Amino acid sequence: MTMQELLEQDREKLTTALSGAESAAAVRALSAELDRILYAFNDREESDAVREAAGSMMLAAKAACSLADCAGETRIYGRTEYGNAAPGKGKLSGPGLLLLILGLIAAAVTVTGALLLASGAEAASASGL
Repeated sequence: MTMQELLEQDREKLTTALSGAESAAAVRALSAELDRILYAFNDREESDAVREAAGSMMLAAKAACSLADCAGETRIYGRTEYGNAAPGKGKLSGPGLLLLILGLIAAAVTVTGALLLASGAEAASASGL
């Protein structure tokens, strides 16, 4: 079973937990979910190299998730029809934050899946299949 399949099993529960949570609570919920996925994956995976790669990917995803709890302000400058720069302010929260977090998870799972395929191909070529 891939990490993406493990995530799909809990997607509804995770989406519900993240949608109503503040950023700090969302980061904790997401971190717990990433840990759960990694433990479930490692219990089923036999290759040490694949387990190590999966652990590295999840550490990167968890580090990226902590960025969602950062408070800050973004200024966006653009031109008006008169040529003056008009500043705008934006803050990532709610649905945008949820999409960012789910996108980070999907990216980590996709990269790990590619590593699994590559290690499977290497193992097959090494065994002469």
